[in-house]
Amino acid sequence: MTDYDCWHPDHDSVTVDLIIANLMQNAATAQKTIADAVETISGARTCACKDAPRHRASSRRPPHVPEQTKKDLAPIIGKYLK
Repeated sequence: MTDYDCWHPDHDSVTVDLIIANLMQNAATAQKTIADAVETISGARTCACKDAPRHRASSRRPPHVPEQTKKDLAPIIGKYLK
């Protein structure tokens, strides 16, 4: 819950830092929940498609990829764009 001060009895002591901390914890919990769900339902990947990002990223010649593009794509193929 990020709207912590709407019900908190000491709502005057709620700070932006506390709200942001709750938001960050909720985001981390959501990310872990999604990762756990994907791992549970996906099983072992034996198809060649699991290696597609490596081959696609390496075909782009990483030294020529703009830095902003590398930053934008880091969550997906960052480990291949070094």
